Amino acid sequence: MRDSELSALRLRYALVAAALAALLVGTLMPGANRALFHGINDWGMHAPRLWAGLTVLGDTLTALAILLPFAVRRLDVVWLALLTVLVTSPVVRGLKLAFDLPRPYAVLPPEQFMVIGNPLSSLSFPSGHSATVFALAGVLVLGLQLRGLAFVLVLGLAMLAALSRSAVGAHWPMDIAAGALIGWGGAALGAWLAARWAVRPHPYLQRGFFGVLLGCTLWLPFHASGYPPGYWMQYLVALGALGMSVLLLWGRKPPLSGAP
Repeated sequence: MRDSELSALRLRYALVAAALAALLVGTLMPGANRALFHGINDWGMHAPRLWAGLTVLGDTLTALAILLPFAVRRLDVVWLALLTVLVTSPVVRGLKLAFDLPRPYAVLPPEQFMVIGNPLSSLSFPSGHSATVFALAGVLVLGLQLRGLAFVLVLGLAMLAALSRSAVGAHWPMDIAAGALIGWGGAALGAWLAARWAVRPHPYLQRGFFGVLLGCTLWLPFHASGYPPGYWMQYLVALGALGMSVLLLWGRKPPLSGAP
């Protein structure tokens, strides 16, 4: 990628971060957080299976399964994802424990909104699912240097998956915006670290990553994510990841490489 294209990618990435920060500030306005929640939660009433499936995309096991095909030829992307997890997870967990804010289920009367899946009541801020899906989106954008339609599609799917946390009644919009910003920023920090601690494409290391991700993918269809209406997404992701990996392995030329 030319320097001008890389600069444009960084600018788009920064603009998304700024938009997420603005959204977070907007949810802090009086009454905005609750009003936005009810508006988004109404979407879930019309298509519960769709929104449950989208929320499953933010499950950690689902994200790991999505990374499986990259362990065949793009070890650098998997390494970037690992670094992103290491910098993002402690922040999300630390903030959850520090604030321990109640979720909508613990605040609102049950007749005022709909819950899809298992009801949750505590550790609301920030949304871990939103952080996961935006961290994965950031890894794909930066690791693959996505532009144009691919950039829009990945970002759009991440946004839908994050919004699904209010659609299923699990999180406030404030939680979603904060989680998305942490995940998106964590991927940027992970990319900065990956540029300084580049991984060597050793076959044994790559097979190790592949084995771990393969185990996660095989377990995904049996994983109780807490959203039975969305289990179809777990099956779809598992089959897609396995199928893509088989195709890549079939056409692979030894030895394994860390980049195309």
